[in-house]
Amino acid sequence: MRDDYEDVDETEEDLRNNDWFEKNYIGLMMEHPKEWIAVINCEVIATGTTQSELEENMEKIVKDREYSIYFVPGTPF
Repeated sequence: MRDDYEDVDETEEDLRNNDWFEKNYIGLMMEHPKEWIAVINCEVIATGTTQSELEENMEKIVKDREYSIYFVPGTPF
């Protein structure tokens, strides 16, 4: 387990993104199977096949802006 994520405080935007992710989980599995996604304001901003690829993509897009990261598993069907 990575210790650097244990003390992260979630912002209001993080909580909204989490709620949005949960509500759109099935659709995201269809659109982004086995991908990492970055979300800002309940919108997918970038994707990557690895977390590091996603973070590199986001550095180019948003610089210092905070965003939420999720892994979307493949569909069970």
